[in-house]
Amino acid sequence: AAQESEASRAKDRSPNATSAAFYGLRIVSDRLCFVCDSSKSMNQKTRSGQTRMEVLREQLTATIHKLPDGTLINLVFFANKAYAWSDNLQVLNENTREEASERVRTEPLKFKTLTYEGLIEGFADPRVDTIYLLTDGQPYGGAMPKSGDILREIERINSIRHVIIHCISVGTDSGFLKKLAKQNGGHYTRVD
Repeated sequence: AAQESEASRAKDRSPNATSAAFYGLRIVSDRLCFVCDSSKSMNQKTRSGQTRMEVLREQLTATIHKLPDGTLINLVFFANKAYAWSDNLQVLNENTREEASERVRTEPLKFKTLTYEGLIEGFADPRVDTIYLLTDGQPYGGAMPKSGDILREIERINSIRHVIIHCISVGTDSGFLKKLAKQNGGHYTRVD
């Protein structure tokens, strides 16, 4: 059902096709939430010499600027808790694009990796139909620190919502993220 829903959205958006992508994953939705790891481990260097967070900031800012006006988005960063940019989806326009970009530029790094809390915050607005989850590690801390528990709970929640969840693993392969993407009709990719 989730894949059929995404295919339908792709067909609906084709006249207004966008070149926006996030870490190579094409963006079809116009109601999306980026859920991104802002834990201290994102300070590790990539092959390019930049930190993982510096690359995330560049990728996410470029994506925000390529999305068309009128797209509904939210940003969630998670570490020791989940921090949403807004309580609900925001309509992209010149002002909100700059506000979102500023949030991306200034998000500090913190300890822990509360993946479950980040996902739950991503689900907060009932209009969200697509989540892009990016993390460089396994869940650590919070209400649900075990990946198996997160998979079961998100599957339960999403059996009603049918939100597509695309997963980006930074620096290492992640069986957890592969399963999460597969069970929620999304794509998985690894970046270094």
